[in-house]
Amino acid sequence: MAHQNKIRKRKSSRDSFTLAVAHGHSNIFVLLSIIRLATVKRSGGEVKMADSKAHTYFAVATGVGMTAYVAKEQTGLDFWLQLLGAAIGARCAGNLPDIFEPAVSSYHWGTFHSVGMGGTITAQANRISDFRKFCQTQADQCKDNPKRFLMIPVAEGISFPIELDGAIGKVLSFIERCLWLILSGFVVGAATGYVSHLALDAVTCKRSLPLLTRGF
Repeated sequence: MAHQNKIRKRKSSRDSFTLAVAHGHSNIFVLLSIIRLATVKRSGGEVKMADSKAHTYFAVATGVGMTAYVAKEQTGLDFWLQLLGAAIGARCAGNLPDIFEPAVSSYHWGTFHSVGMGGTITAQANRISDFRKFCQTQADQCKDNPKRFLMIPVAEGISFPIELDGAIGKVLSFIERCLWLILSGFVVGAATGYVSHLALDAVTCKRSLPLLTRGF
């Protein structure tokens, strides 16, 4: 009977998530459905500290969501490449706090799980935005001015130019442009993914995050 109840709960959570996406419910509801469906370990109806899988899913969801918002003026491939970069960045940074401070229990929380660390990253929002704009500017330059020469370094401070065929230059410029756009999304996703880890720990554990370090 207990096993059947667990199956019913999982099915109910899965159905809630599917309906939320299909009927366009708010992003918050979708994120909460993701957490409930496959990320937060529960026992006896009580929410326990999120595991690695939880942080990964939540980081990617929030990182992609944040990037979609800041890149809302972009269209087509430019937009989707930034979302790809955000997903990669969030995936890489979403579990960094637990890598720096291995998750044995909530008592492992130290500087990397602190409110101060989250505040420090959040305070860099303007710099992150400037870097994102720099990446987009580089991407635009690749589009407007395809490469005509490839500089091959042969010694320190010395490069040998190779003239490129028009088609080859356009292909290389397109690849470089894609990389700049992915990097643009990566930095937003990484910052959001790290902060999402702290936020998820804060709401799935009875203990509060330390202010600056363990015990303080």
